[in-house]
Amino acid sequence: MGEKEMRKHALRRYIIARVKDVELMHLQLILGELRSNTFEPANIMGHGSADFARSIQTIALAWFATLVDQSRDGLNIFELWRQIFPSHRARIEEVWAKIEPAWGLIREHRDRVAFHADKPLAYFRAQLKTNENLEEIIKALDRFLQLSAFFLKIENVELPELGEVAKEMADEIGKQLGCEINPRWFEKFITMPAEEG
Repeated sequence: MGEKEMRKHALRRYIIARVKDVELMHLQLILGELRSNTFEPANIMGHGSADFARSIQTIALAWFATLVDQSRDGLNIFELWRQIFPSHRARIEEVWAKIEPAWGLIREHRDRVAFHADKPLAYFRAQLKTNENLEEIIKALDRFLQLSAFFLKIENVELPELGEVAKEMADEIGKQLGCEINPRWFEKFITMPAEEG
């Protein structure tokens, strides 16, 4: 694969990462509203905002882990950022160095509490570790979101081809799936060029 194809592949992965990233931001905004008691879903269970906040927190930490996951099939957003924003490598490394100490806890929470909650002892052990280290985990998540917001602000300048890559990807994948994917949908997640005409 040539350099141009490698970049296009990385940008396509970045588009998916941006979708997951915005979903994480949505979860964090909902969590903030729940924690401040400004939002409480009507329900027949008698659960209050704090109960819903715990559920959303579990999901948000799992989403965070999905973005950062360094396994072979993981999204590994830090490596992706290194590839497509090489001039900001020092900033990326600085944030990763601050997140890395909490990474094992976040991954274990995702694996044992959010996704594979099949073993009660493993579930409660991971939940206890999360609760005991919640301040460190929240700081890691906040640092990640700050870096992600920085890249969102600069992507239209540093990734001028991103909109075209999104359009091409939507067309290609739509054909493969036998459906139409509207490339303008990506406007919710990335900076897209203005429509011509």
